[in-house]
Amino acid sequence: MSKSIRLALVGCGYIAQHHYNAILKCNGLAKVTAVVDVNDERTADYSSKTGAKAFKSLKDALTWGEFDAVDIMLPHHLHEEAAVECLEAGKHVLLEKPMAVSLAACRNVLAAAKRSGKVFMVCENAQYWPEVVKAKQLIEEEAIGDVYYAKAHYWESPAITDFDFDSWQYDPAQVGGGLLMAGSCHWIRPLRMWLGEIEEVIGITGNPLAHRIAANYETLADALLRFKNGKTASFTALIIDTTLSNQPYFRIFGSKGEITIGGTFKGGLTLYNDEFPDGKAFEPVHGYFASFPFTMMEFVQCVLGEKVPDVSPEYAVGEPMIMWAIYRSLSSKKWEAVGCVDMD
Repeated sequence: MSKSIRLALVGCGYIAQHHYNAILKCNGLAKVTAVVDVNDERTADYSSKTGAKAFKSLKDALTWGEFDAVDIMLPHHLHEEAAVECLEAGKHVLLEKPMAVSLAACRNVLAAAKRSGKVFMVCENAQYWPEVVKAKQLIEEEAIGDVYYAKAHYWESPAITDFDFDSWQYDPAQVGGGLLMAGSCHWIRPLRMWLGEIEEVIGITGNPLAHRIAANYETLADALLRFKNGKTASFTALIIDTTLSNQPYFRIFGSKGEITIGGTFKGGLTLYNDEFPDGKAFEPVHGYFASFPFTMMEFVQCVLGEKVPDVSPEYAVGEPMIMWAIYRSLSSKKWEAVGCVDMD
């Protein structure tokens, strides 16, 4: 293969702009040659920006086939079919999280990826969120001693986000649930990176946005997480149409101090310990959206054969499995085991 890849953008909604911005930062290693969306205005826009050929259906794009890899950014309920179709057509696949809306669907995608022999990555960009990566480094350096607890708080309000309540992202049938499946995965991955694998969970949910969103779409969730190594964490997700105060996205507690990561997607990491009792703020400040270029470069390098993915696709099933366990706990009102992916 040449030292660059041809890429198809499948789904040209909101998140596509962040993916495209990331492609532009890949030092010419990726070129968009196809764009796919049912919305003609979107494909026209991205075709104009990229010079790519526009398609209204994935099937037509695959028949044309002048690309090496696909970047799938479709509603969650379409992930399984699209990923399997592309893998079976011999294309490398970068798939927006979550992998699929059921464990059976995840297994089907993983099996297709294994059969294809192609690169398959789930775009869990939190794996490459600079502040999250820096926190992991500081933990490994024992800057806050032995980590025993963490708090993750995913929140959005009009102060930082423009809401489009007509978007598929607020449709439980397309999302596969509510806020837990819509965006919470990005806050669970860092906890796994820092504290290890989660064994069991218990949670509660609510819907303070019930006046604007489907009743069965939670816009508030609280969960306790117990890890296999005995450590614990709490997780809160909240989206509301009122202004909220600025709050950290993460707090990590250790025997010798604390690490915080700032909210409002703007980022920033501060270390507190005996050496820095008033806190040491690390520079530069990157923020959540800075994770996309690192994610895209990882995928491109893997397709080019220069490296293998930092984490396996099986690992990426962990976040939805944790969410499904939280959902089960709503009915049982008990701690629920997360389980593991069984491909046998």
